[in-house]
Amino acid sequence: MGFEGQGYLLVRSAQPDAYRLYVNGKGVSLAGSQANVWNKVDISDVTVNGNNILQVSRITPDENLGSKSLLDVKVPYPKLLDAAAENEGNDGFRLIDQIIQAEIDHGFTSAQIVITKNGKIVKESSYGLANSYAQDGTRLTSGAQVTNDTLYDLASNTKMYATNYAVQKLVSEGKIDINKRVQDYIPAFKDGDNDAIKGKNVLTVKEILQHQAGFPADPQYHNIDYNPQTGKTEPGSKANAALFTQHRDEALSKIIATPLDYMPGTKTVYSDVDYMLLGFIVEQVTGQRLDEYVAQSYYNPMGLTHVTFNPLQHGFTKDQVAATELNGNTRDGIISFDNIRTHTIQGEVHDEKAFYTMEGVSGHAGLFSNAHDLAALTQVTINRGGYGENRFFDRNTLDQFIKPKDASNTYGLGWRREGDNGYYFYFSPIVDSSTVGHTGWTGTLTVIDPVNNASLVLLTNAKNSPVVNNKVNPNYFVGNQFLTSGYGTIATIAFDALNNGSVESNDAKLVDAINQLKDEIASTQQAGGDVSGLNKRLDALNEVLNQRKDGSSIIEGYLNGESTPRVDTSSLKAAIDEATQLDTDSWTTSSRTKLVQAIDAARAGLTSTSQQDVDGLTTELRAAMAGVERYTAMSLEQLESSYKANSDGVYEQGSYEAYQKAYDALHDALANSGDLSKTDGEALAAALATAEASLKKADNQNPSGNDDKTKPNQGHTGEKNDAGVTNDKNVSAARKQAPGSLPQTGDVSWVASAVAAAIGVAATGAGIVYRRKRDDQS
Repeated sequence: MGFEGQGYLLVRSAQPDAYRLYVNGKGVSLAGSQANVWNKVDISDVTVNGNNILQVSRITPDENLGSKSLLDVKVPYPKLLDAAAENEGNDGFRLIDQIIQAEIDHGFTSAQIVITKNGKIVKESSYGLANSYAQDGTRLTSGAQVTNDTLYDLASNTKMYATNYAVQKLVSEGKIDINKRVQDYIPAFKDGDNDAIKGKNVLTVKEILQHQAGFPADPQYHNIDYNPQTGKTEPGSKANAALFTQHRDEALSKIIATPLDYMPGTKTVYSDVDYMLLGFIVEQVTGQRLDEYVAQSYYNPMGLTHVTFNPLQHGFTKDQVAATELNGNTRDGIISFDNIRTHTIQGEVHDEKAFYTMEGVSGHAGLFSNAHDLAALTQVTINRGGYGENRFFDRNTLDQFIKPKDASNTYGLGWRREGDNGYYFYFSPIVDSSTVGHTGWTGTLTVIDPVNNASLVLLTNAKNSPVVNNKVNPNYFVGNQFLTSGYGTIATIAFDALNNGSVESNDAKLVDAINQLKDEIASTQQAGGDVSGLNKRLDALNEVLNQRKDGSSIIEGYLNGESTPRVDTSSLKAAIDEATQLDTDSWTTSSRTKLVQAIDAARAGLTSTSQQDVDGLTTELRAAMAGVERYTAMSLEQLESSYKANSDGVYEQGSYEAYQKAYDALHDALANSGDLSKTDGEALAAALATAEASLKKADNQNPSGNDDKTKPNQGHTGEKNDAGVTNDKNVSAARKQAPGSLPQTGDVSWVASAVAAAIGVAATGAGIVYRRKRDDQS
């Protein structure tokens, strides 16, 4: 993995001039390299985006040097380069600036953004004040400005860039096995005698990472008056006394004592407890507190200076940190518990369990960062496990963590995933399905598209604003009323901007967003709902509209009341939803590939400003869904016709016995189990096809069939000749369709076709299916 315009090698040899290096076929000079020391060799002028090929050739061997003349080569991982200035003219980035600033002008709080592509920071900006409101809800107009160095409370993004990264490193090093029990790392973690639901004794690390460990979402260890049965705080009740603690050294015992809500592995419940426990596992394995371990293992080696737990304890001032809730954790006075903060929270973690119970350092929350350093951490995943001269985990470990879990393709191991457009409302509908990332309650988003080598870090402090109505919803703040805090719109514009969307298309997106918002306002009013927040959003978008109107035919037409064509994507969205729900296991590989390509194109088309293009993509996707090819058995008539069209085959017995053995194995498996699994069926089919391809024709001078030669009889596949040998008349016909060797891509559709022609078997998504003949039940 590498990127255009950057990269270097570290080389060392006793005889460096004995070697020539080539990157992507182009020579790299070793001139001036010193013997027996590490030399830095620049390769930035020959690297490309994606995979780069390194060739090392020894051209002047010295027999006397022997092994001493070996060349040691280290290939550092890419590091982010600053290319923001080169992309200032990008209109998509300009539209992001306009929307965020306009929303701040109408009541939003503050933000930082970094967008990366191919190892470069292509956009980095900051907006607003570090603290936007007084405690009484009055809007502040002066104070510390947010800069690119301002820290934000990452909330649950801590789970990924502290805890998950720690676990991934320890897994790669063999120090944690995710399939082992939690009890193997924390012996005290076990079921209690009186536990109504047991499962802790066998709970695995993997089940915690998958958020299916059985724990409740939020036991509120910090709040003695929280009632787990009602989910409410009941002042004076001490209903949570058994689990209550505000001391970090007691937290693990309280987690162990927490009753399970369900049997582990039976469902998915996103729980902070999972990551609190994972943090303690990291601490148990490493012998270090979590913040110390990740700083020593990741942040310091990467040279990151603006990522830390407890920033006020590490040299930062309040004004260097974006504030969160205005009146402590009270939700503007409606919540109370022992030792609750009532001051504006700034420089301290907002999360209650992290602050009161975990002293600011927890596996689920507590990390602060600016967007710049967090972008570098996202690059570790894009680089497949390293940054600069540091390797943190291997590719296999990364693949294990970011692949979808069986129960939901929007979950990996800890990571949230785009999956089948399942997280588009945060990540955007136009990113690759393998995209991963996370959100944070305070208003933070990270998105990593490892296929397109792109990432987005959007940090806000949306909670640094009054609660809209703390009696109706104490967790809904004024800052949550805007597009910026909803993530998806900004994310979509950001990723679309990487493809250099035109000014006209961006103007059309803006008009379409306003039209949709007006529809939402109208329907909300009709239902008797409050539209004050929607009107603030509309005012902000209208301000952007006025900023962009000069020279824009799209916007001028809209403002003049002309009928602006609106792109209707409802049919395309419906087709995408249908396509992603299809069971494609029984489809041929080429059909699945065409469908995936059509879905990807359709997702990208959701931002199109052309109705014709959208309709065309809908038609293409529908065609990919309808034009499916499935593996099917040949009919008996086809089989008999194939027999008549081909001459008898006579084979050497040795090769035929190998073929018959493979055939019998598949036949027995089909006869005994009906539908085989895809894995087992393909393995047996591949073995049969290999044996068939190895059949050797016998000498035609000996047609009588002696002990060394076998000549199958005419008849249906599966019949026996006089010697009890299975007839294989159709093998030669099937073999004509098979390539000379097994493909390296894992596509075994041709194998299935060969087997279908030879023995009446068809490959489906459920495996290889045996088709019984109506006139022959063999």
